[in-house]
Amino acid sequence: MKYAAWISILAMTFAVAACGDDESTGEAQDVSDILALTGDATAGGAIYTGAGTCASASCHGSTGDDGAGAKLTEVVPGLSDEAMALSIRYGKGTMTAQPNLTAQQIADSIAYIKTLGM
Repeated sequence: MKYAAWISILAMTFAVAACGDDESTGEAQDVSDILALTGDATAGGAIYTGAGTCASASCHGSTGDDGAGAKLTEVVPGLSDEAMALSIRYGKGTMTAQPNLTAQQIADSIAYIKTLGM
């Protein structure tokens, strides 16, 4: 009887381990898809300032450092493209997630943000 219980516990342990962390796996794939794209800074500028998309300018200001949100000219130079993609897609701290942006729109936004006074 004890043997059967141990076998059951062992089987459940392997089943849970095989499932992995689906959320982090999904995030990693999503970010790698974004990073595989070439961003267009002009298109990213339209996304950054546009009211119909994420309108980052409403939080970070038109120059990236004159809004209520984080000062992008101070924060972005220390961030990798991967960290920016994660922050844009999933949010971080007070940064609102942008799940409705496509991978290309995020790549474009990253290209534009890197041009803001840096």
